[in-house]
Amino acid sequence: MMADKRAIGIDSVVFDHKLFYLELDEPNDIECEVETTATGTQVVWQREILTPYITLSSKQNGWLGHDTKTAIMSLYRQLDTTFTLYFDDGSTEDVRFAHEKQITFTPLNEGCDTYTAQINLAKVIL
Repeated sequence: MMADKRAIGIDSVVFDHKLFYLELDEPNDIECEVETTATGTQVVWQREILTPYITLSSKQNGWLGHDTKTAIMSLYRQLDTTFTLYFDDGSTEDVRFAHEKQITFTPLNEGCDTYTAQINLAKVIL
């Protein structure tokens, strides 16, 4: 776990505030994607995840604006894509969105356009 690092952006998206970084040591999970063919048959891809999960969390002060939320979701929709995660100490890490988990955006107040976030990623070993 790297408690001293804070994430400042992913790929071309710069976060409004730094996000806390937590690396989980035990991945032991399954990645699964389902697509429906033109005939309505579902095709399922599954594989064991052999790389650690990463969680980026706003906690109480790392809010994100609406435009940043929209940009993150645009990246999230790109399947089979590796992104660069940027840290405040100048280091980087190759990651993918953990589609087998949910991204959570919670409005700070009812009707507002600022959110706290929990973004689930996984390290990509190249």
